This record gives sequence, C-alpha cells and structure tokens, in this order.
Amino acid sequence: MKFLIGVALLNAVFTVANAITDCTVCLNGQCHASAGFYDGINKISTSHMVIDFNSNILYHYNEGINAINLDTNTMTPIPMQGKGNYLAVDQDTGDLYYYRNANFNNTIYKYHPKTGQTEVINVPIPESSPPPLNVLVHNGSLYFNTHRESGYDVANGLNILTGSVIKKIAALDNFTVNNIVIDKNGIIYIKSGPEIYRLMPNANEAVLFVEAKYLISGDRNGEVYFFDPSNRYFYKVNEDGDDLINIGAYDPKRDGRERPKLKEFIFDKHGNVIIKDKWSTMYYKSNPSRCTFTFDGNTGRTRITKVKQRK
Repeated sequence: MKFLIGVALLNAVFTVANAITDCTVCLNGQCHASAGFYDGINKISTSHMVIDFNSNILYHYNEGINAINLDTNTMTPIPMQGKGNYLAVDQDTGDLYYYRNANFNNTIYKYHPKTGQTEVINVPIPESSPPPLNVLVHNGSLYFNTHRESGYDVANGLNILTGSVIKKIAALDNFTVNNIVIDKNGIIYIKSGPEIYRLMPNANEAVLFVEAKYLISGDRNGEVYFFDPSNRYFYKVNEDGDDLINIGAYDPKRDGRERPKLKEFIFDKHGNVIIKDKWSTMYYKSNPSRCTFTFDGNTGRTRITKVKQRK
C-alpha cells in the first residue's frame, strides 16, 4: 500500500500580511513557539531521547543520561552504568531502560526513578552477538533489534523480550528496522530504510504503508504521527487507518534557522513537540494563537500564518 501525500499542495500560493515570531510549529491549528527546557536553555544536544508521558520527564543522552522535568523546568543527572545511547520508558511503571553500547556487551539496564536503583537485565542471546539497539517497551515487553556481527549496521529482524523469554517476530525477519512505533491497537509501524511498513496484530506479513522518507513517532494516546523532512509537514493516521491526513507544519525560518536536517521528533505529555536536527534539539510549546499553513512549491518553504488569538 503506497500513499502520495500533499502533492496537490506543492503549487499552493501563500500570502502573509505580517511576520509571526511566536508560531514556529502549527499543529491542529494551534501555534507552538520555542520554549526553554530548563534554566532558560532552549537548545540541548542529544543522541537519543524518550518521554515518560505520565511524569512529563524527558530523558536524553549526551555523555550521560539526564532527566528533564518539562513541567518544572528542572534537570537531574541519572546515575548510569556504561553508555545509554538507546533509551526506552515503560509507560506503565515509569522505569527507564538503556543499554551499554561497548565491547558487544548484551546487557540492558533498567533504572527505577522512584527508588533510584538500577537493575541489570541480561539479554538471553550469545555473548558474541552484536549489542541491542532501538529499544522500545510496550505492555511490559522489551522490543529491540541488534547490530550486524560485522559492524554497526542494523541487523534484520525484531526481537521481543518478555521476562526471560526472547522471541523474534517472524513477519519482520527480512526487514531492517530503523525505528519502531506501536499504536493503541497494537499495530506496529516500522521504518525500514526510506519506507514505512505496517504490521497488523497476528498478521504474517508487514505491508508497505508509506513510500517516503518520513520520520515516525507516537503520543501518549497511542496515536502515530509522521513528519516529512522535505516540506516539513506533520501527518497523522486517519481514523479509518488506511490513509494519512495533514495536521501541521514546521517553519524553522521563524527561529532564524535555514532548513535544518531533522532527525527525530517526539511529543510530550501535553502534546507539545520536541524536534531534533543534526546539531541540536528544540522544544516547542503551544500558545493561545491559532494558525494555518501551506507549502510554496516555488521556494520549497513551508509558511505559517497566525489567524487569531483565543478569547
């Protein structure tokens, strides 16, 4: 199944009366503007990040794991063992998972924020096997894939660790899984190279869903979102589950930025968006302004206009 999204918008002409400085992201008609993570800092450097939707804590790795409470604007370093390049949060318990990416060590660590204790989880795969990556926790099970034995490229397949039992998802044996999102219905969306596939519960085959270089993410409600780095549009899976609808746009020029190459985006507890590019990570919080957006095919630029403020 393949969808061509937004083609009709490429030649749209957009007119703006005044420049807007408080509306860098437009999502569902709501403006989002640059905000600080903590102590007035509005940019952070990170190799990976994940949100605890219940506490609204952002965990990110940069020479160590830090926990940023986005509601109180405070940051706390997390004691850790090894490196924590790939992070995951169990949304039911609040536990943080990370793994030690060193010397092909297959140890995953589980940090308990409530007690401050760290638990070691020995992944039951041979010691000589490549280390895990792309960690995700869903319904108490740990989803991960591995590097290839010959290097640090991603190996095919996806594994599930439940308790001490590990199994592979047979339908994904031939896929290189670069990112994973599981929605509220248990549907698995995987990014494999430039394409996104969808695996329905109990299905024997993953089906091509979007043939485009989109980024994927999920929110606290189990909804799946897509981002097109080319025209900087946000999309969401339609209610019928068979199509994408355009729900937002990102205009970096409103922050004085020139078409950054975006790598990742995630949502916080309140639906605000955190966007990571090659050099830094930015936080965009909603404000009272309403907005619309369009794409100018002549300039290749997405533009946003503020409509009005809520009363």
